[in-house]
Order: sequence, then C-alpha cells, then structure tokens
Amino acid sequence: MDLLIDPVERARQTQHHPFTVTSRSVEQEDGALVIEEGSIQIAGASWFRHYLLPFLPFIAVLVVEVLLLGFLLRSVGVVG
Repeated sequence: MDLLIDPVERARQTQHHPFTVTSRSVEQEDGALVIEEGSIQIAGASWFRHYLLPFLPFIAVLVVEVLLLGFLLRSVGVVG
C-alpha cells in the first residue's frame, strides 16, 4: 500500500504529525486487523517561498505594465 499525504498549506516551520493506518484484508472477511503507526515530517517553507513567492506574478505584471506605459508615453511624445 502506498500512502500519499499532501499538506493543505505550506507550514512556516517544520512540523511532525503522528498517524495511524488500520486495515483489514478484503479477501479474508475475518482476517486480522493490521495497525501501523508512524510519523510524518513536513518541512517548513523558507521565508522566500512562504512570503515572497505568492507575490511574484503580481510583481511581474506590474513591471510589464510600467514598461508598457513608458513605451506608450515615449511613442506619444510625452516623455523623451
């Protein structure tokens, strides 16, 4: 069995979460219960990834708009 765990959001600090998986064989109705316990470590995001990365698309669009505005003002003759 493969278990895939995705965090809902990226934590700022590294976190440890215990978990328990309980399963029973489908083929044997009165088969024994298998219980496995474990712990998962979710690495915290760096300052850049947590705070700055979400704003990069906004900053990129803003830079493109400023460049286009400068080009427009220059082509109309308002600047330079």
